[in-house]
Amino acid sequence: MPDVKGFSALHALNRENVNLYVPKTPGCYVLDRSSTGGFEVHYTGRADYDLEERLCSWVGKGYLYFKFLSLPDRKSAYEMECKVYHNLNPVDNKMHPDAPDNTSYTCPHCPQPNSQLYRQLFGL
Repeated sequence: MPDVKGFSALHALNRENVNLYVPKTPGCYVLDRSSTGGFEVHYTGRADYDLEERLCSWVGKGYLYFKFLSLPDRKSAYEMECKVYHNLNPVDNKMHPDAPDNTSYTCPHCPQPNSQLYRQLFGL
């Protein structure tokens, strides 16, 4: 099982479980479409405002299980989504997570243009 420390227990992805367990707060989630046993992170996402509503939107779209982590604000949700994306490389995430609308948040796991790592990577 991949390391998703702090996330909820594993739940079957259906409307009843989402409504029962998931709060209406910002948060991050991981989804699994595997039926072979053991949890695999195939996709990670976040909710900037309502985790319950966001997870309900995934019901019936091929994913069977989920875990979630409620967070205090959308910046924390974005940073956790980035962490999961970089650490676990979910196969169904085709691109890096976007920052929340109308923010200038940057990924804490990507080299920033003014950082030493960025300059080393790009020969600057």
